[in-house]
Amino acid sequence: MLFGLIQVLPEALDLIKYPPKIDDVIREQSVEERKSNSALVPEIIDEQNDELS
Repeated sequence: MLFGLIQVLPEALDLIKYPPKIDDVIREQSVEERKSNSALVPEIIDEQNDELS
């Protein structure tokens, strides 16, 4: 079976090898996104809102 080679942009490869920290990703989300994210508990949302104030 032959497989074609897939070329990946260096920026995409870096994100695959070194993904951003989950805390950084959550902080970049808007308040609406965080409130609708079922993986976050209300305490986390409240703490982050306090940090942004």
